[in-house]
Amino acid sequence: MTQYAEVIVDVPTMQTNTPYTYVIPAEFQEMLQPGMRVVVPFGNGGRKVQGVVWQLIDQVEDATVTLKAIDTVMDPAPVLDAELMQLADWLAKTTYAFTITCLQTMLPNALKANYEKWVTPTASLPEETRQVLFGQQDRLLWDDDVAPAVVKQLMRLAKQQQVTVSYAVQNKGHVKTVTMVKPALTPAELQAARASLRKGALKQEQLLTYLIDHSKPVQQTVLEKQLG
Repeated sequence: MTQYAEVIVDVPTMQTNTPYTYVIPAEFQEMLQPGMRVVVPFGNGGRKVQGVVWQLIDQVEDATVTLKAIDTVMDPAPVLDAELMQLADWLAKTTYAFTITCLQTMLPNALKANYEKWVTPTASLPEETRQVLFGQQDRLLWDDDVAPAVVKQLMRLAKQQQVTVSYAVQNKGHVKTVTMVKPALTPAELQAARASLRKGALKQEQLLTYLIDHSKPVQQTVLEKQLG
């Protein structure tokens, strides 16, 4: 039984440009394949990083070394086939690039963007299993919070074509926002506030005068520029 996986971690440095060996948890023993993306602990402090399974092995050279285990599997099937992985390996060696960078170059664009991964039951999924996994939902969000046991089940069901996995790419565009300033007091209250100022409070007086004369909102950067 394959017990270990060599993983190229998503840490593009010279020191990490070789596969790291991880223990394959029991729930993923029969499911894990080269070309799958995984989440693994890396370094000290419990840091979690993504990686690509490079190959599976049955034993390690030094059995006395304590190895970390794969945290979770990100996909129900390999996102990179053997040919693409060989191409990435050749590209890394001939261009002196990081292996993880070349592997990421081979990924479909949808997997490079911000996306959500959704699991949808098919008509062949037994009703009892549907209720356990989906309840009253039409689909299930497959994210980092899904328990490893559920991940294993979803991988098996996807292989049996009892569920489908789809990727919803999120819009990376951001709405531009502008901070506006408007008076929070009435003109009479602003005038009273101005009259109560101490002598020498010239900047505060200037601001209050501006707000008295301009009741409509003004862009903050414009206000700062006009009043200094």
